[in-house]
Amino acid sequence: MQASTPEAKAIYEEIASDLDMSALEYYRIDTVNVAWIWTHWGQWAAIKTPADLAELKHIISLWYSTPPMSTTWEKSPIGKNLLDENFVSFVDEILKEKRAESKTEASKQQENND
Repeated sequence: MQASTPEAKAIYEEIASDLDMSALEYYRIDTVNVAWIWTHWGQWAAIKTPADLAELKHIISLWYSTPPMSTTWEKSPIGKNLLDENFVSFVDEILKEKRAESKTEASKQQENND
């Protein structure tokens, strides 16, 4: 694995350990995920219609809220660190809404089970 710095290598090793895989395996996953994040940034930067925005929000709310994409978004040494702050805020807000929605759904399920 060719991490750019010793710090990045340590991050990959820690994440890989948490996910029970090798650092090289996680590095490969992270690299693909980062490519998708950049693709979504490009889509966001070129948004022309409300339908475009709704589609992107839907993709991000589902994909970025589950591993391994959520891990890349939150912990990757290259993920969101190189992106436009406005795009990072856009994604973080979508994920915040998704977490709140998930908590509400879980509470409703718990009430139904009681």
